[in-house]
Amino acid sequence: MIPINREKHFLVSRVIVPEDGSPITHVDLQAVHSQRTETITWRSLENTAVWTIGWK
Repeated sequence: MIPINREKHFLVSRVIVPEDGSPITHVDLQAVHSQRTETITWRSLENTAVWTIGWK
């Protein structure tokens, strides 16, 4: 994983809950360094080629 804009640590800042009661599909990620927020599908977090769990 190669950091972009010195962003290599993220946290899930919000889970987007659909109003119609359907399953959760998206979350907001916030970069610890820049505070930039990005909305992604939560399943993309399972891609170990892009994301790793913990502070490494």
